[in-house]
Amino acid sequence: MFCRGYKNEDYKKLKKFWEEHNWNAVPEALLPITGIVCVNNSDDVLLGAVWIYAIDAVPVGWMEWLVTNPNNTPRESLKVINELLEQVLVLSEMLDLKFLMTSVNKTSLVKLYGKHNFEPTDQDVTNMMRVL
Repeated sequence: MFCRGYKNEDYKKLKKFWEEHNWNAVPEALLPITGIVCVNNSDDVLLGAVWIYAIDAVPVGWMEWLVTNPNNTPRESLKVINELLEQVLVLSEMLDLKFLMTSVNKTSLVKLYGKHNFEPTDQDVTNMMRVL
């Protein structure tokens, strides 16, 4: 497995991942260029992706839209998520971020992110978005 930057041509496959997980697909216009995609070495199959939102005004980034290939085994998805989190930290350092925030709603992800030194902040929160 190797990770690389997100490319616009990745979107169609990633859209299917969200849909196959029974999630609403993230609109392509919402995805920043600061995305990371993990790919299988041998056949270039996408294994998972995540994005970081960052602005110059403050050293805070927001990690969002993590998705894995629904055809991964649970063990493969765990490996992919761990690698994506490590790559997010590298990208965050390159972006000179001092804080990285995210939202999760699964206990298993809270534990996994904790192993990567994320700490809980707000709890029992509903994330909301308005399309303009």
